[in-house]
Amino acid sequence: MLTVLIGGSGSGKSELAEDYVLGLKEKVNYYIATMHPWGAEGRKRVERHQSLRSGKPFQTVECFRNVGSLVLPEKGAVLLECLSNLVANELFDEPGPEGTEWYVKKLSEDLEKLERQCRHLVIVTNDLFADGICYEEQTMQYLEVLGRLNRYLGCRADLLIEAAAGRPDVRKRAKKTEITRGEEGPCAF
Repeated sequence: MLTVLIGGSGSGKSELAEDYVLGLKEKVNYYIATMHPWGAEGRKRVERHQSLRSGKPFQTVECFRNVGSLVLPEKGAVLLECLSNLVANELFDEPGPEGTEWYVKKLSEDLEKLERQCRHLVIVTNDLFADGICYEEQTMQYLEVLGRLNRYLGCRADLLIEAAAGRPDVRKRAKKTEITRGEEGPCAF
């Protein structure tokens, strides 16, 4: 089962996602942490998230890039926190000449590999698209990759939840839709 939880900064999506995963009652719960703790602010955010899940039965796996290469010891629930950081890491940690298409394909394939290793995959992602501002080229590429992955995952998800002010709003509860890369329509990327 694939669940996508989307929301703005400070929307409460992380806590909602953690509670949701624990409610699945799986034997094992993995927390894939994707945020590099760069600088004081980054370390503070990581510490905040660690304190929020303190005492909760998660096995934390730090993975800043290449989540498709992870090998989990056993199937269970996986919380990927969060796609927005993962995309930034892939684009900016060791940037290469690859274009937007390459990153979208690579990241979607990595997420599909991860999904095959678990009973439930819960992906937290950010909604960063409401301001309508045109940024510099690198930032626009980041937004393009994240937006396309959000749309793709939203189409594939069994459950799509939007978080606002700490409250979940179920946007989709359906059977998985089979989507083929390059297919025409709203789920194509």
